[in-house]
Amino acid sequence: MWILPLLVMGFASVSCNNDDEGGGNNVDVLVGAWKISSIVVNDTDIYPLLVLQGVCELDNVTHFHNDYTLKMTTFQEDTEGNCETGPDTTGTWSKEGSVYTITMDGESQSVTLEFTDNNNKFTVGQEFEGQFAMVTFTRQ
Repeated sequence: MWILPLLVMGFASVSCNNDDEGGGNNVDVLVGAWKISSIVVNDTDIYPLLVLQGVCELDNVTHFHNDYTLKMTTFQEDTEGNCETGPDTTGTWSKEGSVYTITMDGESQSVTLEFTDNNNKFTVGQEFEGQFAMVTFTRQ
């Protein structure tokens, strides 16, 4: 299924929580914990289908910190088909203008994020294997 690499690669890049990452003095609206809440492909939200299929990566949460580091808490399928905690992934993030750059495992990805819902959601476009998806993250 092509969406799995999208979830792992494409948005490892974004997740936020408003209190545990530095309180009210955040360096950017991105600071906090974020989790995928919608994946739209060809005008269809496939997120509910992926939930029904038990895609563990939908539980991944990315924490963006005030010191421009990030940590993604990952989930993966165990040998019995259940979701279990996977290894944490760490990296860094930066912002120049409206472009955010995320670096994890030595690879960087730059994206322009569109914040909505009083800065509690953002959407990013992601192309993978010829498909274009709009992935929405919600603040946790």
